[in-house]
Amino acid sequence: MTTAAPIGLGETSPANPVAVSLTKLVRLQVEGKGPGEISGPAVAVTVRIRNQATSPLDLDHVIVNLLDATGQLATPMTADPAAPFHGQLAAGADQSAVYVFSVTKDALRPVQISVTYNVEEPTVLFKGNL
Repeated sequence: MTTAAPIGLGETSPANPVAVSLTKLVRLQVEGKGPGEISGPAVAVTVRIRNQATSPLDLDHVIVNLLDATGQLATPMTADPAAPFHGQLAAGADQSAVYVFSVTKDALRPVQISVTYNVEEPTVLFKGNL
């Protein structure tokens, strides 16, 4: 797998033929729900995928990660408002999903958010300060 050159948090990846953007980034406090989840500060990342291909895109395998300012992989959370991608995205359609990560306030400058939607395409990498 390869990773595309980083783009800003507010930018949209070049469509090849899928375009990825981060439409909302919110700091919040979450309550741990699942095994290993710890209540505390977090970031909710809303990811939008637009499928400009001629065939459907399988969203069940989308991977979203967040690296904090120290280079540590943030812990994904299942707490509200988490609502990951699933199902198929029809050609010409778009869909948004929310991923929640446990991350302290002092580790948000800068962050890197990666989105992998297909192992045959480069991972989209967003970088910037929250």
